[in-house]
Amino acid sequence: MLRELSLSRSNYYDWQKREVSAQQTKKNFVCALIQKIYDQNNGIYGAPKIAWEIRKQNISITVKTVGNYMREMGLRACYVPPCNAGIIPRISFL
Repeated sequence: MLRELSLSRSNYYDWQKREVSAQQTKKNFVCALIQKIYDQNNGIYGAPKIAWEIRKQNISITVKTVGNYMREMGLRACYVPPCNAGIIPRISFL
């Protein structure tokens, strides 16, 4: 496999021993937080509302970043149409 990728064994073992970067650690934390908020709200919240919920916890994040992470995780918000129970339809007798 290493020959096909033209990599040396030492590079492979060096890569295997590397620690997770700070950026990846933050991304994993934020993704877990996004999943938690998404599940708590039954999949209704989209990126803007989830970003707002995360900002309430004093974590700086943009809506675009939340949207990108949600796309990577395969999450989509569900549109819930407004209830029209109080509206009486007009009936015309022509």
